[in-house]
Amino acid sequence: MHALESIWLSKYVISSWHANEDGTIDVDGNVLVTDPNIKKLPVKFNEINGTFKCMSCKMLSSTEGFPNKAKRIEIENCALPTEWYFAALNDGITLEQFLSKNFALLESEYTEKGISLRDIVKTHFPSFTMEHRGIVTGSEFGF
Repeated sequence: MHALESIWLSKYVISSWHANEDGTIDVDGNVLVTDPNIKKLPVKFNEINGTFKCMSCKMLSSTEGFPNKAKRIEIENCALPTEWYFAALNDGITLEQFLSKNFALLESEYTEKGISLRDIVKTHFPSFTMEHRGIVTGSEFGF
């Protein structure tokens, strides 16, 4: 384990943790991530014997590193709608895969609310293209 990962863990793990042979992290207690600039977790959690909570992570656009198992997962006031994180986790896919799979439905839903899904995607997934949606066009959204 690198020193930066240990420093990060000492800041956000509210109890004891240990690194497994496969590089994942087990936690006996809670994890509270509150970094407003974090885009993805710098470590991969395995099991958390407590609550894993991301709060006010305004740039968090990845579920990479989220625990394989936790007593409770909470996501509050982060970059994307909370239900997107849980849908991706429940399906065992990335947020980009979730968007690809559900783009048409989400775009319709957000348009009805007066929210531009394309703006959300452009901000948090700059490399997301029409090809990600399964439509091979050779071009980006046209942002």
